[in-house]
Amino acid sequence: MNETIKTILERRSVRRFKPEQISRADIETAVDCGLHAPSAMNTQNWHFSVVRNRDLIDELNAKTKAALSPAFRERMLERYNGDEDFSVFYGAPTVVIVAGDGGDGYADANCALAAENICLAAQSLGISSCIIGMAALMFSAPDAGEYCSRLKIPAGYKVRYAIALGYPAMEPQKPERITGRADYFE
Repeated sequence: MNETIKTILERRSVRRFKPEQISRADIETAVDCGLHAPSAMNTQNWHFSVVRNRDLIDELNAKTKAALSPAFRERMLERYNGDEDFSVFYGAPTVVIVAGDGGDGYADANCALAAENICLAAQSLGISSCIIGMAALMFSAPDAGEYCSRLKIPAGYKVRYAIALGYPAMEPQKPERITGRADYFE
């Protein structure tokens, strides 16, 4: 099996990370792979804010937790066995905020493709990841403009995802794949 296919088949979402920071060179490589993702009409209308500052990650975590609906909050509490100090970023030492042009209907798909490229590149470098959709919730809060400015998110762009990156502190289980999701017509 070739290395690309092996990387795709082995990648799992990790939801508990070691505090050890990943190297700047590795994160730059992964982000560069995100910048090389395909995009509709080659718009490349994404922006990545790479956060490696623990205090800022903790601040973003608190703001995101405050924006969670009761159902999401309950789900996270279940995942963390009732621990109110849970992290929506699962303790990752690096978080990449992925934003896309708010006026482009394809930006969500473009950002998803870029996020997956980042995750696959990270996997190939021995770094684990988890794409976090709920992180976008904090950027819809009334004070979101302050954070968009601090993270240098371009005007008119909307946060779509966050990607937690780091070394795993858990061994993720391989989920069963649902069968019957592909049909072939020859």
